Amino acid sequence: MKFHTIGNNFAAEVSGIDLKQDLGAFQNIPVAYSMLSAVVVPEHGGDTEWCDLRSAYEQLPDDLRQIAETLVAVHSAFHSRRLLGDDQYTADQLAKFPPVRRPLVYQHPFDGRKIVHPSVHIESIDGMSVPEGRLLVAELLEHVTQAAFVYRHSWQAGDYVMWDNRSTLHRGRRYDLQDRRDLRRTTTVERH
Repeated sequence: MKFHTIGNNFAAEVSGIDLKQDLGAFQNIPVAYSMLSAVVVPEHGGDTEWCDLRSAYEQLPDDLRQIAETLVAVHSAFHSRRLLGDDQYTADQLAKFPPVRRPLVYQHPFDGRKIVHPSVHIESIDGMSVPEGRLLVAELLEHVTQAAFVYRHSWQAGDYVMWDNRSTLHRGRRYDLQDRRDLRRTTTVERH
């Protein structure tokens, strides 16, 4: 079994990428860590990538860093789904997951390093027009997903990977959906 930890000692081993933000981004749930365990993996594809948002923040151009530090993003669980054409939601469903406002840049609660946290779940930026805000998020996502900030994991059955949701984004990569891919996930909440 291979064991990998991504997050607190992330910068030394990660090259960076990610589009998916975890539950805490679009809910008022203080998530901390997640773990994935591979049970069955496809023969080809299905890798997972994580990007280190602390190192990405530290490498932001000065002008972009100054802009990002002052902004608040509006995260919606439904925004990224709508982009994929999934837009049939009832008022009750929408009410269960109202938009959440979060600073675009914040400090990690343990090590104090600053984190830039763009996400495909960001539907708008307070104080910006929708096009301006979405172009900024796209620019930030392009920055944080540079190879220098990404760790890519090619799964084998029995692998177990753990990461810090507060300082990473992640995404699963393409594979043949006819193949079985069974990864079991556990997510913890932050204790205060």
